[in-house]
Amino acid sequence: MAQAEPQNNPVPIPPIEQSLDTTVAELWFQVSETSLQLEGLCFDRKGNLFFCDVFGGTIFHLDMQTQALTEIYQAKDEFPAAVKIHRDGRLFVCCLGNFETGHIFAIQPDGTGRETILEGYVVDDMVFAPDGSFYFTHFVGKSTEPAGGLYHVSPDYQTITPILENLAGPNGIALSTNCCVLWATETNANRLHRIGLEENRISIRDQ
Repeated sequence: MAQAEPQNNPVPIPPIEQSLDTTVAELWFQVSETSLQLEGLCFDRKGNLFFCDVFGGTIFHLDMQTQALTEIYQAKDEFPAAVKIHRDGRLFVCCLGNFETGHIFAIQPDGTGRETILEGYVVDDMVFAPDGSFYFTHFVGKSTEPAGGLYHVSPDYQTITPILENLAGPNGIALSTNCCVLWATETNANRLHRIGLEENRISIRDQ
């Protein structure tokens, strides 16, 4: 059932949308009493949640049964923006770094065994393919200086292949279940890209 728009709504709902069904979000779990920029939510096979605080650098683990929150790693001044889980159970952490050069590092779920996976890119987000390779976004570029891009990294992490370049701040990225389509947001150009991939998964398919 559609609900009436609150009178003090700071972002008014357009009249044409006011009759749509709506759901009001409710507070589920309070991570901190201070304001944090939380990103990179990722669930493991047990349903537990990993996420990060971008500006504080903390990687969190939340046990979904006990609701016990644990700080498993501190990546201070690395500005982590996403956490993804490799098929071997390791956490891959995407870092913005100094916003000119960043990196991806891997750790065990308990925060030990740090290993550098990738350097030299301002990595905002990534998504794994079934073979252990992954795609990531290089989060740089303005609307007038599109310098960012989407890239593919081979399973041995030795080969980096550009998929789509000259983007203005590519941010979130997702891969279709059949691995034939990449979805990516281009923040500084207000675009959502749907990118069809060839069978090699690194060449763009002619539309």
